[in-house]
Amino acid sequence: MSRLETFADAAFAFALTLIVISFDEIASNFQELATAIRGGPAFAASFALVVMFWLGHRNWSQRFGLDDSTSTWLTFTLVFVVMGYVYPLRVLMAAAFDQVTGGWAPANFSLATVDEARWLFVIYGTGFAAACLCLTALNWHAGRQADILKLNEYERHVTRGEIGAGGERASLNQRRRTAARTCQQLRGRRLTGR
Repeated sequence: MSRLETFADAAFAFALTLIVISFDEIASNFQELATAIRGGPAFAASFALVVMFWLGHRNWSQRFGLDDSTSTWLTFTLVFVVMGYVYPLRVLMAAAFDQVTGGWAPANFSLATVDEARWLFVIYGTGFAAACLCLTALNWHAGRQADILKLNEYERHVTRGEIGAGGERASLNQRRRTAARTCQQLRGRRLTGR
């Protein structure tokens, strides 16, 4: 394992820790514990998305083993984006599960206006797209070095597939903006609550 992989693994572990501590305090009684447990679905969804980006980087590292300056800076950029993305991710997931469950899975965050909801979707979508683009750039960088890495035709095909899939995931940003516009239909309705 290279120093770059070790750094990325540690940074992703720290990002997951931020998801855990972003809202919650240690429960001091059973009622607080029960409320904290109901936040589990939002935590699980947030956890899954961060792990998705970690797996993307891990798979890239194992496949190519690149440790050059471009790979380093793209990894630093990915880590920076993920660290900034964690809080909006957790907020959005908590708000979504609060809405879907009718308040059973409470959010410790509320949105007072449709514009706030729209901006939350934009911030989340931008972070998601940026992280996807970082992984796409890492794969594109490796693909450009296919001859040096002595990739066979199958490995080149997989790399092109990763680049295409990353671009597709990044395009979800546009879909999130569409969802944000849909929030306009909720005018006058409180979007999340305690």
